[in-house]
Amino acid sequence: MFNETFTIGVITLIIMVVIGMALFPSASIAKRIDNSFKLDAKANGMAIYNSSQSVNSTFRKVRDLKNPYDVRVDSSGKNFMLYEDYIVVLTPKGSATQIEVMRHQKAYNRYHGPIVNYWGGNLRNGSIGRPSSRGGGFGFGK
Repeated sequence: MFNETFTIGVITLIIMVVIGMALFPSASIAKRIDNSFKLDAKANGMAIYNSSQSVNSTFRKVRDLKNPYDVRVDSSGKNFMLYEDYIVVLTPKGSATQIEVMRHQKAYNRYHGPIVNYWGGNLRNGSIGRPSSRGGGFGFGK
């Protein structure tokens, strides 16, 4: 009797967690940055924030808000942080940092060279971190 009740309770809990995660996904990186940094401007599908901290300190703070899928740093010191629906670009501004938050398509248009070099030309919103809907196996019938 105890084992059945316990098993049913565990299964119910697992189902509730899965449903909760599906109905209430975690906040996007854009929302988390908006809550954590001072907004400087919003224009053309991009939000620009300022941080009084260095690029390294700002990077750690943004990473702690939500872990990116990938990070690349170019020769000028810009950090490109790849998220499921957004790219965050951290640009050194003296001892401070400018934070740009934009969707993949906007980042592709704005930073075409680095984006294509780092992640290829087929980057699109929602394509990061989700399994392909085309399935696995051989290429026949796809």
